[in-house]
Amino acid sequence: MRFYIYTTDNKAQADYRKHTFHGAILRKGDTNALLAQLEPVLRLMELTRLTKR
Repeated sequence: MRFYIYTTDNKAQADYRKHTFHGAILRKGDTNALLAQLEPVLRLMELTRLTKR
């Protein structure tokens, strides 16, 4: 399981590892930005699933 911080706070997104998140999703409130940032995360999840077969 992976956890991502979804924020508009630049300090929080810069320090995501300190807070034990796996990454940061930026520009909260911008649906297009959210989808663009989630696409690689979903690809990584799919590749991880395929390698565990």
